[in-house]
Parts: sequence; structure tokens; C-alpha cells
Amino acid sequence: MLHDNQVYRSYDGGIAPLNTNLHINSLKRIGNFQQSFVYHIEIINNQVWFALTDHQSMNQVKVIDENGNLVATYEVGISPGDFAVWESNTSNFSWVFVANEGNYGASNGSISMIDNLGNVTSIEEIGDVVQSITVYDNKLIAIVNNSHKIKLYDISEDGLSLPGIEISTEYSSPREMVVVNDKIYFTNWETSDVK
Repeated sequence: MLHDNQVYRSYDGGIAPLNTNLHINSLKRIGNFQQSFVYHIEIINNQVWFALTDHQSMNQVKVIDENGNLVATYEVGISPGDFAVWESNTSNFSWVFVANEGNYGASNGSISMIDNLGNVTSIEEIGDVVQSITVYDNKLIAIVNNSHKIKLYDISEDGLSLPGIEISTEYSSPREMVVVNDKIYFTNWETSDVK
């Protein structure tokens, strides 16, 4: 990940920059969490967002500033992972979306929505393993791996329009995605391909 024009990587419960020889500079580490709880990390608006989970009762997002100070803690759904950000074109309002994978086989994956005031709301029971999310053109796209589907939601300052549109991937177990020229390309676990 890129932070302050330096390449960082996850390291020992936080993130640390890499030097020109690709060695970790541990003295500049940001964050100090138990490594086994760190599930995903992203830089959002110059802050470090950590998805932390024990895959049972502790499911949090912690936000750290560049000096290592805790800015916010949010309680979210089971096994938080991927993040996506949406910003309004007409105001200063924004959402940070969190893909909460849920427990494999339980269909309890969810999406937490954190507004710019720190309020958290959730869309529950999206499906079995909410694997990845992205924002594209005022839409939230969610890949639900073990439910073999992609969900699309319109985004506004009020949140997500429900129930959204559901697209079957025909038992391909989709994993990760990228949007290029208005098309979604996604990798698949079961079929070992890109669609």
C-alpha cells in the first residue's frame, strides 16, 4: 500500500515502510495490534484502517493516524475484511463500507457502513462470505464467494438502496474484482478463471 509516497506493507500488527532494498523499516511501524487479529489493512484519507477479528466475538475496525494515535474504533460484523469508500458529489458526506465475511457456511456475511460522522449501520445476511467490495460510479459492488453471486447497490447519502441487484456467477466462487471500462472482471475459485 502507498502512504506518504512510500510503499508500506503489513508488519507485526501494523504497517511499516519498505526501503529501496525492499527491507522493512520496523522503526517507522504504524499500529501495534496482535498480529493474529489483523485481517486486512488499507489507507483511507491518510489514515490507516485495520480490520481486526478473532473470527468469533471480536470484530472491529480501528483507525490510526500517521503518528500512531488511535482515531476511532468501530464495532462491525463477523470477520471484517475489505474496505471501499464513497464520497458524495454534492456535499462533504461520505461512507466507508466494510465487507464482513461472516462464518463460512452460515450465510451471515454483512456490510457495515460508516458515515463521515462515525455512525455505523449494517446490512445483514448478504450471503455466505462477503469476499470483496468496490465502489464504482455511485454503486457498491459486493462479491459473495460461497453464495456464488455478485450484489450491486445504488449508493446515496441515505445509504444503500435495498434489496439491490443480485447476479449469479453459476457456482464459480468469485473472489476478487476490478472494474475496467464499465465492466466487472472477477476471479473465481471453483472454475479457476476470470470472467
